[in-house]
Amino acid sequence: MVPSSIRILLCWGFIFFSGSAISSQETGDPIVARVGDHSIVKSQIDQAFQQKFANREIGQALQAALRTRILNQIIRQQMVLDKLTGSDLRANPDEIDLEISRIREELSTQGKSLEEQLQQRQSSMAALRFNLDWQISWKRYLKQTLSDAVLQKYFERHRKRFDGTEIRVAHCFFPIDTKQAEQVTETLELAQRLQQQIEVGETNFEAVVMQHSSSPSRLQKGALGWIRYDGPMSRKFTEAAWKLSPGDVSQPVQTPEGIHLIQCIEVRDGVRPWYDAKSEIRKAATEELFNMIADQQKAKTKVQIIEP
Repeated sequence: MVPSSIRILLCWGFIFFSGSAISSQETGDPIVARVGDHSIVKSQIDQAFQQKFANREIGQALQAALRTRILNQIIRQQMVLDKLTGSDLRANPDEIDLEISRIREELSTQGKSLEEQLQQRQSSMAALRFNLDWQISWKRYLKQTLSDAVLQKYFERHRKRFDGTEIRVAHCFFPIDTKQAEQVTETLELAQRLQQQIEVGETNFEAVVMQHSSSPSRLQKGALGWIRYDGPMSRKFTEAAWKLSPGDVSQPVQTPEGIHLIQCIEVRDGVRPWYDAKSEIRKAATEELFNMIADQQKAKTKVQIIEP
């Protein structure tokens, strides 16, 4: 098993990738963005992109979109870290120095040096220090914030997401070409009109499906069967379905596949207790907490994008 300290060095992830407070003079990297007093440099984006997509062939347009996504995530992470600054939760320099010493020792047992590892990854000591700062500080914040009592309350607020609840659904499907903005708008407007007609009783869901749906499920009155929150439908589809009661039809929902009107036919309540879903609850609560803090900080943080 790879020691945890080396995993921090070798496996900087995408969702909580760190390394934003780095000087371009130190690394020779061009600055791509500024978040308050902190700089984000190009090599951070390069490294995160390679970590996530190194073995995939990706066109230039998609590459640009993914790099923008990575940059936006790093910006939001810096905002969260700024929120922790000044509290006892923020890692101090001595803690970071101690962790770096541990990494050096662990690499040394493998005949490797820290400087070589950083150079191979086109990284820097400043990036590593910031990453450790983030890992220690965020972990400490989560430990203080996400107690078992908090996780249980989160479960109660979102019970159907975690207790094994299943929903039997049907949909009316409208294909779209996302490159054709006018066609997407027209399709959304059509789906909206049909939903309103269903709501006021001018027509019914089955009639709309038979006349307008382009899905093979049209022959089964749009029926897709039972779904759970963790699959198999896309997240946007599932989130919309989970807000419905039996008989309800959703507003138009756009997913990567197209546009849907979703009908909830039946709900089968789950019986899974919260402690059996604890890891899933913690993951969802962590993501929600991260986004909440970042959104709050966004209103009072100056962000300058220099290069996409």
